[in-house]
Amino acid sequence: MKYPLLIFIFLLLCCNKPKDNAPIKAPVSVAKTIATKDSLFSATTDTIILKDINSDKINDTAFVYTPPTLAVLDAKGNVEFGVGCPDNHCYNKITFSCKLPEIAFEESVWGALENAGDLNGDGISELLFMPGWFTSSLTKLYLYSLKNGKWEIITSVEYRRNDAPLTPNLIQKGKKYFLRGVDLSDGDDRPVEVQIKFK
Repeated sequence: MKYPLLIFIFLLLCCNKPKDNAPIKAPVSVAKTIATKDSLFSATTDTIILKDINSDKINDTAFVYTPPTLAVLDAKGNVEFGVGCPDNHCYNKITFSCKLPEIAFEESVWGALENAGDLNGDGISELLFMPGWFTSSLTKLYLYSLKNGKWEIITSVEYRRNDAPLTPNLIQKGKKYFLRGVDLSDGDDRPVEVQIKFK
């Protein structure tokens, strides 16, 4: 077999996708092999216009940082599949132009963020965040709210990652809000709506 180590690494990472926000650990020897044999891609910062999220009538911007990533390349130099981050530390750090507190989310790369609107009437918009990963389209969709000076996850739901906007998954029924995702309890994706409750 021409690439037994690469196939082993691919199987290791595919079979050990972290659940929820649990860390994934690769053996040190595997991590060192990846770092020496594969290509390192620079850190990225996505700039996202969120409109006004703090009620000061000024459009706000979020900056979603992803650290450098590692990938296996094919013979032509194209990315075959992503395999992780240096030191096995993949995360997103989200900062804001309006000086609101940052959000740090572990075990995510290239996360997507959108303004959900001010759902609880406190003058600060809630935020929808979808973490990304190298393998599998299964992820979670999180709703963040600013409470006591820090962002907290209010509601989350299993979600199939895609390129569609996140806000259509936020549903209002009367005075109640729901977050739409998928239920995997019987092995198949079934649509589900989880009520958003502010304490």
